[in-house]
Amino acid sequence: MKALRGHWQLLLITAVVFALWQTPVITPLKILIVFLHEISHGVAAWLTGGEVVSISVSPRQGGLTTTRGGNLFVIFSAGYVGSLFIGVAVFLIALKSKADRGLMAVLGGGHFADRGVLYPRMVCAGL
Repeated sequence: MKALRGHWQLLLITAVVFALWQTPVITPLKILIVFLHEISHGVAAWLTGGEVVSISVSPRQGGLTTTRGGNLFVIFSAGYVGSLFIGVAVFLIALKSKADRGLMAVLGGGHFADRGVLYPRMVCAGL
């Protein structure tokens, strides 16, 4: 608990995200998570000798990565494993370095930029 004492903001942000998870406020974060999940599939394809044909992310929080070649077991597993590694990396950066504020600023800025660009299009399209 000593390590978390100085990072109460991380715990607070986690609690707020859980409280707002089913609201439109968190939709851009969910889309970011889907994007990182799909990117993980693509990276696994490249690392195992395959190629990425396409990556698409839907405003309805779905995604699809089409690959050619590579190790299918690694590619299929990479979505969740890659998301786990990205989450652990973000957590460790926030916990073990002074870069936590910069990281949160980048993620928060991306979240608000996404709210200004993607979300109004979704509302206009009736999604």
